[in-house]
Amino acid sequence: MPLTPDEEAEMRRLAQLAADSLETVAPPDRTRLRFLARRYALDWPKDPATQKWAADVETAINRCDPAPHPPDLSWAQQATGNAIPQPPPSQAKDLGPAKWAAPVGFGLVIVGSFGPWVTVATVFSSISVAGTTGDGIPTLVAAIAGVMISLMAPSRLGQWVAIVLGAGITLVAAYDMTDIARLAAETSNQYVRASVGWGLIMTLVGGIIGGGAPILNLWPRQ
Repeated sequence: MPLTPDEEAEMRRLAQLAADSLETVAPPDRTRLRFLARRYALDWPKDPATQKWAADVETAINRCDPAPHPPDLSWAQQATGNAIPQPPPSQAKDLGPAKWAAPVGFGLVIVGSFGPWVTVATVFSSISVAGTTGDGIPTLVAAIAGVMISLMAPSRLGQWVAIVLGAGITLVAAYDMTDIARLAAETSNQYVRASVGWGLIMTLVGGIIGGGAPILNLWPRQ
């Protein structure tokens, strides 16, 4: 696209300023002059004098400004009629509150592992058995690892590890809950009543949250 008369006049004005003292020309104006000189050279590809002048302008500007000032490309779009490519938007996902769901879930597992998994009530007293006397130990270890991974390694691999840990905790808690409920149904009578403790319920819920939140984090978002 040839230079317009106004652009050619601007180029000659900037070239005159550059000829007097290139250092006094502002960096954006030097960038503008470089752009106009290149286009002017493209308008006259068979004119050796024009080509040499444009090359001399380029050399002088590069010598004065080795790292050219970042230009405002809005005028380039208007001059050429071509859209200026813009950098793609950031692909990072803003997870918001979802990024805290997994650590909170694994935190519930830690508390639940220390809590009662089985409660036996008699006509005289009530006895509770903590999860750490049995399968609460592996769920506790897995939950501590899950919290650390969720907070310190929120990468794609870390999310998958958290999913596996949450799934393992959920399976252990669900199996123990089913087993305890079955034994309670078989042994409970009017004098003794066994039931699932709140610690096991909390462990199951925490495992579901801890393993489910990373799945939502990995789910593609528009």
